[in-house]
Amino acid sequence: MKKKFKRHFRIYLVNNHPAYIVDESGDEYVFHRTSHKNKISNKSTFEIRENPIIGDFKPMYIAKRRQTEKKGRFSRVKLPIKRDVNINYEFIDSDLLDKKTPSKQIYQNRSTTSGSKTIKSKSKKVVK
Repeated sequence: MKKKFKRHFRIYLVNNHPAYIVDESGDEYVFHRTSHKNKISNKSTFEIRENPIIGDFKPMYIAKRRQTEKKGRFSRVKLPIKRDVNINYEFIDSDLLDKKTPSKQIYQNRSTTSGSKTIKSKSKKVVK
């Protein structure tokens, strides 16, 4: 019988900040970055007023963007959390996080307009 994955925090060794691990697939973790600032990489975040990590009293902000990374990029031990705090945040699981925003769809189109001219991106020619 497979155990249900328990969400937790680990140090993301790339930037030495805690990461909120929500799932694992093979040798990778699915996670959200955390910070003390209300914007991460100039993107909006979720605010957690009561920081669940022991010894950290500032409010925590969790990025909306879900990322995957190899397990070796995280600390080996889980960060200790406060006993009476629930860290299963339902807003992380909302369907709104996975849908494409209109701004992302704009960049998928390879041609852009400049005034009355249409500028197409240069494609690399394959030489045989």
